[in-house]
Amino acid sequence: MQEPTTGQPDWSPGERMVMQLAELLAEAGGDVRAILRSVGVTRSSSEIAGDWPSNLSQEMLHQVRDLFMRDLAQLLADRAGRQIIRYPDWQMLFFCLANTRTLREAIERGRDLITVMDGRCGRMSIDAGPSKTEIRIDSLWPTHTVYSFAVDVLALASFIDIFSWLISQPLPVTCVVLDYPPDMMRRFDPGVLSKPIVMNAGRSGFVFPSAYLDYPVTRTTEDCETGMGKILGSFFDLNFEPIRPRLVERTRRVMYRVLRDRGELPSLEELCDQFGCSRSQLRRWLGQDGMSYNAIKESCRRELALDLLRRSRLSIEDISTRLGFSDADAFRKAFRQWTNLSPTEFRRDDKPAG
Repeated sequence: MQEPTTGQPDWSPGERMVMQLAELLAEAGGDVRAILRSVGVTRSSSEIAGDWPSNLSQEMLHQVRDLFMRDLAQLLADRAGRQIIRYPDWQMLFFCLANTRTLREAIERGRDLITVMDGRCGRMSIDAGPSKTEIRIDSLWPTHTVYSFAVDVLALASFIDIFSWLISQPLPVTCVVLDYPPDMMRRFDPGVLSKPIVMNAGRSGFVFPSAYLDYPVTRTTEDCETGMGKILGSFFDLNFEPIRPRLVERTRRVMYRVLRDRGELPSLEELCDQFGCSRSQLRRWLGQDGMSYNAIKESCRRELALDLLRRSRLSIEDISTRLGFSDADAFRKAFRQWTNLSPTEFRRDDKPAG
């Protein structure tokens, strides 16, 4: 195993982090040179180890860092036999969080959405006390290695950025806790978090003052594409260009609003009339973004079901009607497929953290 390169005195913190990720990715079997070529850096991994290019802008460093993280996370997911979080998942998460009133509501909704993502994004929970709140994020990797450590550190940094973006100001994180031994920091410096870090904590997450839970969410759905481009752009090879408006999100927005307000889902024909296209065109366009009408329909039902179970006193029968199911049994069956719980179990177990 190559000695860690963190001792190079002439590297900036950003360059040191990217170099560490390059070493980890190469060691795990990833193609470092292909990523560097994709952004215009034409050097072999051995040349980079001894002569890291010093003329890269901060924007380029962030781009390379995120692409290294993406490939390292993909390698981990492949070895664990699971899917990595996809671009449509992030789209849905941003859209759902922007449609909330306070940071508390955004975190609770994000927790619920991550629950039904089949483990692609791990698991999130909130422990809110009178003075401080801890957001816990369990990546659910089967084993903890230096590779998962690097990915988890950068994932925590991304969630801190997302919550800060929602309230349009930095979230004052007072402490980061990590479920990893201290010697992991010899191979990867978690300085990107820029916060006090507690290792061997038995959990991973971050702590901030509880007063911020009541801060209003200032972002709207119209801001989501820009926010994703800023926080996740290079992760999805978007090269920091503004993300084009996507029909998937427009379709989901319309379907969720109609389901919430009218208790029914618009038909494919109604969507085609609104967008001025044919059924075959709409299906093809959605397919280009990796989605379908039925998949979006299920995601809208899922989100509204979680929201109604948590925030209303409607009966299971009434909720099934609001969601357009033929009867309560059909709703119960679908809900168990989404969460591995019955609606009654979910409502009973979903108690406020305190």
